[in-house]
Amino acid sequence: MNFQLFSIGIFPWIMIASTVLFFDPDFPRRLIKRWWIVKRCNHVPLMKPKYLRWRRANICVLLSIYLALQLLIPLRHFLYPGTVNWTYEGHRFSWRMKLLSREGNVQFIVTDPVGNQTWKFDPQNDLSDWQVCTMAGRPDMILQFSHHIADKMREAGYEKIEVRVQSKLSINGRNPQLLIDPEVNLVTQRRSLKPSSWIMPLTETLPAKTSKK
Repeated sequence: MNFQLFSIGIFPWIMIASTVLFFDPDFPRRLIKRWWIVKRCNHVPLMKPKYLRWRRANICVLLSIYLALQLLIPLRHFLYPGTVNWTYEGHRFSWRMKLLSREGNVQFIVTDPVGNQTWKFDPQNDLSDWQVCTMAGRPDMILQFSHHIADKMREAGYEKIEVRVQSKLSINGRNPQLLIDPEVNLVTQRRSLKPSSWIMPLTETLPAKTSKK
């Protein structure tokens, strides 16, 4: 019902999957025994204490690595310059939920330098409305779609293609401003963990609050 009534993405499905947390801890083992009746399991010899110590040590190491990743990956956005709500670098897999509203638009300008032709590419030819709306506020998706456009144009016979973007974005009530440098040919840019120089810095400030008399 939450999925049908509210636009909250995958959260309802995560909550359904999380109900297993309330089951008894041994339920996976009992399910396996019920579905795959492996009789030979009853004849497995007892594990030696030395093996048990080795297994416990490895489990502790793996759990430590897992917990370290769960702590460090959500905090990686501190390694990037600028505002994470704007650049979106380090935003995914982090503890930053329901902190911003984004409204934007994006236009793709395709240029064939060989034939000296320029035209606009409508993303709705390849994407649905909600996909276009989502992409307009995420620089990495804009970059990915720019490469998709270049691939399509190469298949159509254009060997050298340049893709530039006119993209404006407003976050949390700010005035819209350029998100992507319109002079940069995004076909020459690659997805990387490094900071993206083609993302414009956030300069617009939050609107001043009007005091009530």
